[in-house]
Formats: sequence, C-alpha cells, structure tokens
Amino acid sequence: MPARNRSGPAVPFLWSKEWRALRLLALRRDGWCCVKCGAYVGGKGQARIDHILPRSTHPHLALVLSNTRTLCASCDNQSHREKGQRGPPGTRQ
Repeated sequence: MPARNRSGPAVPFLWSKEWRALRLLALRRDGWCCVKCGAYVGGKGQARIDHILPRSTHPHLALVLSNTRTLCASCDNQSHREKGQRGPPGTRQ
C-alpha cells in the first residue's frame, strides 16, 4: 500500500511489514491505551506508536518492541515538538 501525500525517509519504514507487525504487538501489549494518559486509542487513526529512543539516533532499536510505547495523538504531540507542534502562545520552545 503506497503512502499518500507523504515523503521522506520515514515513509518506507512506516509502511514496512516489519513495522506494521511490531506496531500491532505494541498496541496489544499496551491494551490499545495511551501509556501516558490511559486514553483508549483503538479507533481508526487514534493510536501513535512512539519510539522511546528515536530512530534518528538509535536506528538499531527501530524494530525492538521494548523501545516502543502506545500514545494518543495529544500525548504524542506533547512529546514531539520537533514534528511541528507548538505549545500554547507565549511559551518558550
């Protein structure tokens, strides 16, 4: 299944069979809930599987289950300001 409207080195990885299988294992391990706030993330597009140690600095851990955690979109955005998410107006980055 090709990625739509996306580019960059993350896309082939995110669509790989290996990542998709590991993602499902992480969701099952975490009970389909965000490990930070406990929100249920079983609905379409709600779950984010986060690398605890980033792939950019720890590529050897990209497919290691213990380096993943399930997050809701809100908690993932709070954890990853480098993805372009900004804090409330008047806060420092």
